Amino acid sequence: MRRFDLTTQTPGLQFALGFDQSNGLRRASALAVMPGATGTIAVSRSNASTAIYDGDVQRPQTQNNNGSLAFRSASTLYVANGSIARMNVSASGLSLINTVLTNSGGNILYDNGLVYMSGGAVLDAENGSIKGIFTNASSNGAMFLDSAAGRIFF
Repeated sequence: MRRFDLTTQTPGLQFALGFDQSNGLRRASALAVMPGATGTIAVSRSNASTAIYDGDVQRPQTQNNNGSLAFRSASTLYVANGSIARMNVSASGLSLINTVLTNSGGNILYDNGLVYMSGGAVLDAENGSIKGIFTNASSNGAMFLDSAAGRIFF
């Protein structure tokens, strides 16, 4: 992992995600920056786990769940991998609150209380209800949300 400052165009903190006996060097498959804490990130790692890092220090509690990541707040993280796992974020790390089955997949975006999946599902992950499904969306496709204009593009 390496932080890069876009304003000064300089590289910053660099650290490794560790080593896994089965898979070797761990790699990041998804990242999310914690709201209000630019030095804290969630990392979905190649060993099928997700962890919170403060700088280069991993919080002790990780979750055996990985996929696309989106913070709802500094205390709630969503992890998508065919379903949406809602995680509590604390000083100790991550703990699972619940999982919502979506029959959708792909990357996720959080905006105004809803989670949008590139596979087309839109849900309120706090209460577990699916609000709707966009047809012709692809879990492998690109997605852009323009909430100011009230539009989503797949």
